[in-house]
Amino acid sequence: MQALSELAEGGVEAARDVFTRAFCVVCSWPSAALRQVMSDILVPTSDGNWRSAREVAGGVSGIAASHRLARELEAFWPASSSDDRISDVAPDSGMSCNSAAQSRTLLQLERDCATSLKKVLSRAKSEVPPELLALLVGIVRQTESFRALVSKELALPEAATDRIWRRIRDEIDNAFSPQFPGHSLYNIRQKTLLKFELAQPRHVDVLALTGERVQLPAGSLEPLLIIGDGHRPRRTVDLEGRDHWLRTVMVADVAQPVEAEQIQKLIRTLAVECYGYQSQCVEMLDDLVRECTRVEQTTVDDACARLEDRFPQILDELKPTPGTALRRALDEYKRSEGAIPPGNERTKRLPELKRNLWTAVQQQQQPASELLYTIREKIEQFGYSPDRVLFELFQNADDAAVQHPPPDKAWFRLESLDRGLRVLHWGRPVNHPGEDAEFGQREGWHHDLFNMLLMNLSDKREGVTGRFGLGFKSVHLLSEDVGIASGFVACRVHGGMLPGVWDAGRRISLDFIQDGRRATVIDIPVEPGREGHAENAVTAFQQAARWLPAMSRCIRKIELSGPESRVWTARFEATGAPGISVVVLGGAEPGRGLALELGEETTFFMPLSADGPRPAEARLPNLWLLAPLAESLASGWLMNARQFRVDPGRGSLARSVDEPEATFERIGASLGARLCELHDLIARDWAIFAALAGLADTSSKTGPATFWRRLADLFAMDFDDPIARHLHGPDRGFGRLVGDCPVLPTGLPKPFHSFLRARPARRERRPR
Repeated sequence: MQALSELAEGGVEAARDVFTRAFCVVCSWPSAALRQVMSDILVPTSDGNWRSAREVAGGVSGIAASHRLARELEAFWPASSSDDRISDVAPDSGMSCNSAAQSRTLLQLERDCATSLKKVLSRAKSEVPPELLALLVGIVRQTESFRALVSKELALPEAATDRIWRRIRDEIDNAFSPQFPGHSLYNIRQKTLLKFELAQPRHVDVLALTGERVQLPAGSLEPLLIIGDGHRPRRTVDLEGRDHWLRTVMVADVAQPVEAEQIQKLIRTLAVECYGYQSQCVEMLDDLVRECTRVEQTTVDDACARLEDRFPQILDELKPTPGTALRRALDEYKRSEGAIPPGNERTKRLPELKRNLWTAVQQQQQPASELLYTIREKIEQFGYSPDRVLFELFQNADDAAVQHPPPDKAWFRLESLDRGLRVLHWGRPVNHPGEDAEFGQREGWHHDLFNMLLMNLSDKREGVTGRFGLGFKSVHLLSEDVGIASGFVACRVHGGMLPGVWDAGRRISLDFIQDGRRATVIDIPVEPGREGHAENAVTAFQQAARWLPAMSRCIRKIELSGPESRVWTARFEATGAPGISVVVLGGAEPGRGLALELGEETTFFMPLSADGPRPAEARLPNLWLLAPLAESLASGWLMNARQFRVDPGRGSLARSVDEPEATFERIGASLGARLCELHDLIARDWAIFAALAGLADTSSKTGPATFWRRLADLFAMDFDDPIARHLHGPDRGFGRLVGDCPVLPTGLPKPFHSFLRARPARRERRPR
C-alpha cells in the first residue's frame, strides 16, 4: 500500500483506484492488524494531498483538512464511532475512573453537566428555535436538573417540553433494537453524563489512524461544532453505588451566529457517537429535528387550524353582503351542514365542511378581498380609525415590554419606508410565554398569533392596555398584506385574518436583534389609495411622540426613521416626596414636567416652563390611556389613566348617567392630597426642587410665589370645561390645595400676605 500511495501521490489514477480498494479491505481487518498497516503508509487527506497516517485522523471534525482522512475513505474507517461500544450497559469495573467526579453525588455531577450545557444554549437561543434546543437537552438527559434548564433558559412551557421528550421516549426509544436484556436507549441515557466545554483550540488531541494520540492543527470552525474525538472515550464513575459514564464534549466557541443546521448536526453526532442510536432511531430523530426546526410553519398551521374550526361562526357574525362570493361560500356551508343528521356522521363530516369553507376563502382572491372589506367595516364600527393604528401598535409593544422586559431599555422604532411602514420593538415576542413559562401558558400567550387574527377575541388579561382584542387588527385599515415577524414566528396576513408563512420574516426578526433578543417586526405595505391614511397616522403619532415615552409603563424611547429621523425619550427623577417626580423629556423636543402619581395607575402631568407650570401644546390631547384619547378639554395639563372607561376603539371616554364625571371626582380627591404634598415639598427646600425641575428662580423668597401663580393659572382653565371642572371642589383638586395650604394668590401689596388659604380668606370677608 505504501508503493501504491507513492504512485497515487505522483498522479497515477490507476494507483489511486487500487489503493482505495485495498484501503476498504484492510478496514475490515482486526484493529491491531489495521493499525500496523497504517503505521507504514501515506493516506489521502481532505485537502487533496497525501500524508503519513500517523498525522491523519478519520471521522473527526474540527481538525485541518490537511490532517483529515479523505471523505470518500472515511465511510470505511471503523473508528468513526465511539472507542467503547455503547451496547454494554452493565456496570463497568475495568475502566479508569475519574477521581474528581467519583467524590461527588449523582445530583451534583448532573447539575455540573447541566450548567455546562447551559453555555451551549446561551450561545444558540437567540437564533435557534427553543423547541430544537429542548430536543437537544432531551437527547442528552431528561432529569429534573435538565428540565429546569429548559424552563429557565428557553422559557418553554412544561407541556411543550413534555411533548418533545415524550416523543423521544415513545417513538425513538421504542424503535431501538436491544442486543441483550436491559439494553435500551433509556438505560444508556440514564448512565451517560455529558460535560460540554466551549473552546477555540489551535491544536486538537485526537486518535490518529495508527492508534496513537497526537496533536493535530485545528481547522476552520463553525459555531458549536464538536471538536476532536474527546467525546468518544467514556470514563466510568461510581455514583451512589452505580456506574455511570462521563464524557467530555468539546464544542467550538466561535463568534458567529448559530444556525439551526449546526444544532441539528450536534444532535445527530451526540445521538450516534455518545448514545449509540441505530439507523432506524436516527431516521426518526431526523423527522423530529425537522419538526422542531420549522417552528414558524407549525405556529401558522396551529393558528390556521384554530381559525378554521371557528371560521363559520366568524363569518356568520361578520354578516357578509348578500350576493358576494364570500356570502355564497358561507351559504353553501350552512346548506351542507344543515343536511347532516345528528350523531357520529355529523362529527365525522363537520371538520371536512369547515376545511372546504376555509380553503374556498383562503385560496381565492375574490372572497379573500371581500373578507378584508367586511373586517374593515367591523373595525370601523368599533370606533377605530387609520390615524390610531400606530398608537395601537405602540400599546401592544408596551404590553410586550411589561410582560417580558428586554435585556436593555425598552424602546419602539417606527420606520417610514418607500413602500409603507414598519414597526419594531423588543418586548415579549409573539407566542413566547415570557420569563415564567407556566404563567405565560396560563395567560394564553402561546396563542398570541391566533388571537391577533381572530375577530373580537383576546387573551390579554389584567395588567395590559388592550381590552377589546381589536387593536392589532386596525393595521388592516392601512394594508391588505401585513407581515408579522417575531422571534421564530413569521407570517403574512391577507384578507384581514388569513395567515401564510413568511419565509423572509425570520431573517428580518434576527437582523434587528438587540442584546440577544430578536425584534418583533410589523411590516405594513400601504395599500394603493390609502397613502393619505398612512400619512395621517404618522403625523398623529409624531404629534404625540414627545409625551408617549412618559405615558408608557416600560418604553422610554421612541425612534422615527425615514426622510426625517427623530428620537424622543423620557426619564423620571425622584424629588424625595413619594408620588411626586420630575419627568425629563429628551431628544427632538426636550423639556420637563411634574408627574403626580394618583393611584390606580393614574399619573397627572403638568408641563413646566422656567417659571413653573404652563399649559401643554394646544394640539395635544389632555387625556391618555397610554396613547392620547380623542377628547378635547379646555385644560392645560395631561393625565394618563388606566381607570378611564373608554369606548371599544379606545379613542374617547365612555359616557353613561354619571360618567365620566364620577371618575374625575374620584381622581380629584387623590389630586388634592398630592398637591398638598407638593406644597410641603416646596416649602421644605425650594432651591433643590427648583434645580431639579429646571426652574430659573431658585430664591425661596420669590420663586415659590411665581410657581403658585402659574399653577393657579393652569387650573383656572379647568373651570370652563364641563368635565375637567369635576376634578376640583372643596375637598378635591385645586380646591383642596388652596383650602389647606397658603397658595391662593391675593394680588395685594405688602404688608398684606401674597398668598392665603381659601378658608381663612372667606372668614375675613364675612363682616363686610
